[in-house]
Amino acid sequence: MASLHNLAISLFRQDGQPDIAAALRHTAATTTGPYTPSVLHDEPGQISITQ
Repeated sequence: MASLHNLAISLFRQDGQPDIAAALRHTAATTTGPYTPSVLHDEPGQISITQ
């Protein structure tokens, strides 16, 4: 469970969220679907997430 929590924090940081705690609370309260990054990075060495 701790590794999933750390993964979520890493995704929020990579997405540029200014307040990690608020982002975690928002995601925990939202049950409509999975987290979707607001910006998809397509730089060399980074993994692109597409749906």
